[in-house]
Amino acid sequence: MERIKLLKNIHHISIIAILEPFSDNTQLQYFRNLLNMDYATHNPNGKIWIFWTKDVSCTILENEEQLITCDINHVMSPNQFITTFVYAKCDFNVITDPEEKLGGVMYNMRKSLEFISIIEASGLQDLGFTGQKYTWCNQRGIMSRVWKRLDRGMVNDKWLETMPLTSITHLPSVGSDHCPLLMEMIDQHHNPIKYFKFLNCWPEQPSFMDLVENCWSRSIEGNPMWIFHMKMKRLANTLSNWSRNQFGDIYAKVKEYEEAVRQAEEDLINMQSNENRSKLHAINAEYIRYMKMENTILRQKTQLQWFKEGDMNSSYFHALIRGRRRKLYIHRIQTEEGSWVQGDAEIAEAACEHFQQIFTGEENYIQQHNLQCITPMVTDQQNETLQATPSMEELKTVVFAMNPNSAAGPDGMNVNGSRHGFFHSTRGLKQADPLSPALFILGAEVLSRLMNKLHHHPQFHGFYMSQKGPQINHLSFADDIIIFASGRKQTLTLIMETLDTYEKTSGQLINKHKSHFMIPSNAFQSTVQRIKDITGFTQKSSPITYLGCPIYIGRQRIIYYSELIAKVVNKITGWQAKILSYRGRVTLVKHVIQAMPIHLLAASTPPSTTIKQIQSITANFFWGWKNDKRKYHWSSWKNLSFPYDEGA
Repeated sequence: MERIKLLKNIHHISIIAILEPFSDNTQLQYFRNLLNMDYATHNPNGKIWIFWTKDVSCTILENEEQLITCDINHVMSPNQFITTFVYAKCDFNVITDPEEKLGGVMYNMRKSLEFISIIEASGLQDLGFTGQKYTWCNQRGIMSRVWKRLDRGMVNDKWLETMPLTSITHLPSVGSDHCPLLMEMIDQHHNPIKYFKFLNCWPEQPSFMDLVENCWSRSIEGNPMWIFHMKMKRLANTLSNWSRNQFGDIYAKVKEYEEAVRQAEEDLINMQSNENRSKLHAINAEYIRYMKMENTILRQKTQLQWFKEGDMNSSYFHALIRGRRRKLYIHRIQTEEGSWVQGDAEIAEAACEHFQQIFTGEENYIQQHNLQCITPMVTDQQNETLQATPSMEELKTVVFAMNPNSAAGPDGMNVNGSRHGFFHSTRGLKQADPLSPALFILGAEVLSRLMNKLHHHPQFHGFYMSQKGPQINHLSFADDIIIFASGRKQTLTLIMETLDTYEKTSGQLINKHKSHFMIPSNAFQSTVQRIKDITGFTQKSSPITYLGCPIYIGRQRIIYYSELIAKVVNKITGWQAKILSYRGRVTLVKHVIQAMPIHLLAASTPPSTTIKQIQSITANFFWGWKNDKRKYHWSSWKNLSFPYDEGA
C-alpha cells in the first residue's frame, strides 16, 4: 500500500482499482484513509477494491463476483464514462498474441480464441501501452521464469471519439507479481497552425481554372527559380482565400444543408406547391455537391485507397480514422540516453535532434576495394545511357506516375498534427526513392560475395548437412540473412570481421539486439558462451520464424503456427466488426484474411487443425455476434467458399 500511496501522489491519481488485494473487506476503510482517498467500495467476494477522490463522481451500476461497473465523471471533463473493472481469474488469464509471452513452453493460440471473441463481440479495442512489455511474472528461477501481458485496458469506439488521448503505462512491479497500470486521459484542445494543402475537389469547380490562369499570368521580376517560387506562394494564398470565401467550412456546410433539406421536406409536406418543390430540389443539389466535396476531402485526408464510392462518412469509416489517429498519436518517446520525454514541443525537439544526427552527412568515403568482389556487368553504352540527361517526356512520365495525393513536406517534425522544429537533410534518400532498392541490392550482393569468399580461407570451417554433401554458407532474402558455420573461434572471428567490413563499406549497421544464433541442444555451455562473447548475439532455440514461416527440428506441432493465428485474429479485432455490413465483411474476408496465409501455404503445409481454426475465426467474423453470442451460421464455410459459378 505504501507503493500505491507513492504512485498516487506522483501521478495525481483520482481513481484506484486494486484487484485481488489479499486482505479482508473490513480493512477497506483503513486503506482508504491510508491512501488519502475520499470514497471506497468493493465487490461481493472482495477481489476488487475501488477508491476515488472528491474530484470524481462515481455511481456504481453493477457489482458482481467478477466485476464492478461504474458511471464516472471527473470535475475537469464534461463527459461521463462507463468503466468496468474486471477480475476474472480463469477466463481472462490469457494473452492475445504469442509475442505477449516470454519463457516457458510455446503458447497455443487456441486458449485465447474465446477471450478474443468476447473482445470482438463487445466492440472493444486494446489501448496498447508504454513501458515494459509484460505485466505479470511467475517469479520463479531463471530457467523456469515466465512473463506475460495479462493486464490491459480496452475501450470502445465512443470512448475514443470522446477522449482520443487515452493511454496506458506499465509501471514497474515492486512487491507484486503484477505491475500497476496507469491510465491517463488527456483532454487536450489546441489550434495548430494550418498549412496550405491542395484539395482535389477544387479543379471540379467552374471558376477554378480561370482563377489559376489569372493568378499565374501576373508578372514577377527575378531569376527563373525565384519567379517560380513566388508564383507558387502567391497561388497558394489565392486558392486559400478563394476556398474560404467560396465554400467556408465544408463540414459545417454539410450539416447546415442537411437541416435545410429536412426543413424543406416538411414545408413541401405541409404545402405542396411548385415553389416548395423547386426549393427542395435546389437545396438537395447543393447538399449533394457539398457531400461530394466532403467525401473527396476525407478520401484525400485519410489516404485510404481501398475505399469505394459510398463507403465514406459511414460509421465504420470514421471509426477507422479514429483508430488510426490513436495509433499515430505520440504520447512520449525515449531518448538515446534512456530518459522519457513528454509534451509535443519537447518530443519534437528530441526527434529533430535525433534525425539531424542521422541525416547529417559525414566526410567518410566508401572502401572501394571491397567492391572489387563484384565483377563489372554494365557496358559502356549502358553507362552512357544511365548518365544521360533525362528528356522532358521522361520527366513528365515520372511526375505523372507519382501519387497525386502525396507531396514531400519540409524537413521538420509533424508531431500529433502540429509542425515543430526544422532539420536540414544532407544525406540519405527519401522514402520510396527508386534508387534506394538498387543501392540496397548492390550492398546485399557485396555481403553475399564477401561471405562466399570465406570458403577459400584456410581457417574457416563451414556447415555441412552431411559429410559428402555441399557446404552451405548463407541464405539471404531482402534484409534477412541466415549464416551457417561451425562454432570454432577462428570461424566466428572471420564471420564477424566480414560483417564489420560490410558495415564500413555500406554504412549500414547490424542490429545485434535482433540477431540470434542457434546450436544443437546438446552443445557444451562453453561453446554457447564463446559464441555469445565473439558475436554479441543472443541464443534462440527451435522453432524460429524466418520470412513468416516456422523453422523447427523434429515433428510438426500446432503451436508452431500460433503466430499465423494471432495475425488473423489481430487483423479482425481491429476492424470494428460490429459496425460492418455483410458486404464489407465479404470484401475483407476475400481480399485480406484469405490472402494472409498464402505465402506460408506455398512454403510449408500447416496442420489441418490450424486451417480449421482460421476457418472458424473467419466464419465467426463473417456471421457476427448479437448480445455477446455468436449468430447462427446459416451455411457451412465449405459452401461459402465455392466460386460464384459453383455456389450451392
